[in-house]
Amino acid sequence: MAFSRSTHGGFGRRRPRGTLLLRGSLLAVVLSCLHLSGTDFVAGFPLPQTARRGIHKVHSLQTSESSSETWEGIEGEETRIYIRELDFGTTEAAIRGHFEKAGPIVEFKARGVVKAQLTYSSAADAKNAVASLNGTTIEGNNRSMLVEMFIDKAKIARARKAEVGEEVKKTKKVKKKSKNVVAWNKENTVCIIGWEKGTAESAIQEHCGKAGSIVDFQVNQGVVLLAYSSSEEAATAVASLNGTIIEGNSRFINVRNYEGPRR
Repeated sequence: MAFSRSTHGGFGRRRPRGTLLLRGSLLAVVLSCLHLSGTDFVAGFPLPQTARRGIHKVHSLQTSESSSETWEGIEGEETRIYIRELDFGTTEAAIRGHFEKAGPIVEFKARGVVKAQLTYSSAADAKNAVASLNGTTIEGNNRSMLVEMFIDKAKIARARKAEVGEEVKKTKKVKKKSKNVVAWNKENTVCIIGWEKGTAESAIQEHCGKAGSIVDFQVNQGVVLLAYSSSEEAATAVASLNGTIIEGNSRFINVRNYEGPRR
């Protein structure tokens, strides 16, 4: 009875403040770890909008058209096939005998009692097995088999990750190159404003190409940056094109020397 009263009396006690702070800290650590691992929604606590956007951008990038190209490339080199719907008790010898019609088999793996994995000596033989033996029945069996190419998910994931990395590198390289052109060749670059909305980039380049050879072209928030092959051509563009009208427009454009990015 004394133990019961002690337990009952404990319900009315307030927990020390240090215990609550400790539990709060542990919860924060757990949520931070789950956030870093890419979890979008954790136990009713939504991530910030910017974090969710970043996660969804990565997901959409990984499931882009390049993913299907990755699988096609891996499938073209795959030498393994996967067999389903075997009869119970089908022997390895019976399976080998049936599937050797498509080519030499170099490895056999049982996957449970009604599934198997075969490796051929070449990708061509594996494709031939899928094309010619899918839906067939091993002699002495009753069930039609499902034969398909083996899908190496780990290999596909590695290839997709490498592709995403290469795309990111290419994007950074292009951006860096454009920035270098503007930053290091300001004397060759002019700034153009005043062109009408909807004007094709080709029309702008054609109009401004009258002053010289254009080596870089950028459009940012209604402002065109043109880099010419020399400072003389840039000076000619300012002198001859300022106050002119691009074909199809009705407004005069303003052409001036580029003074570098705003700080």
